[in-house]
Amino acid sequence: MDLGHWIRGLTAAATCALLAAGCGGSTTKSGYAEVTFENGGMVRGPRTVENVKANMQRIMPRIYYLYSEALGPDSSLEGTVHLRMEIDAKGRPGFLGIHASTLNNEELEDLILAAIMESTFDQCKEGRGFTEIIYPVVLNKAAAAAAPKSRSRRVFEQRQEMLRKSGKAKQAEEEKDEWDRWYGEDGEGVGNEW
Repeated sequence: MDLGHWIRGLTAAATCALLAAGCGGSTTKSGYAEVTFENGGMVRGPRTVENVKANMQRIMPRIYYLYSEALGPDSSLEGTVHLRMEIDAKGRPGFLGIHASTLNNEELEDLILAAIMESTFDQCKEGRGFTEIIYPVVLNKAAAAAAPKSRSRRVFEQRQEMLRKSGKAKQAEEEKDEWDRWYGEDGEGVGNEW
């Protein structure tokens, strides 16, 4: 092996080690460090942890609403869903799935995935390419209390669409009948949208 090849290899190894040490994680082939955060969260790619959290905070009211609807009056349903996502630089989800879950409710997990698939992140200013994310969603009594109380027509229609896309057309039709019975076709008396 010639000296130039050896020095380039040593420089590359040192750069990777410095990147990993500086970001609190390990580097990948893409050169981005894997950064971990509370409750088992992880970000690897051009987006920062702060960027991911800010984008997810816009989606969380919808997830909390879905959770509160699934909870029911006497349910003890709670747990943490670790979402696995790949978000491109334009903010669109590429891959989306459940990394791990203690919720034990596939129907609610499917609705959560559908809500995220319908959402977009902001455009990434930090770089190009996909950002790999594992994001923990903690669902408990506090999350149910944080759920929006409004049943706006827009939110209701989004839920209807999510149910249909996840193969639950019968449930969507039953909920539509209930909506029409309580609110009428025009949705009068419904609270503000969130």
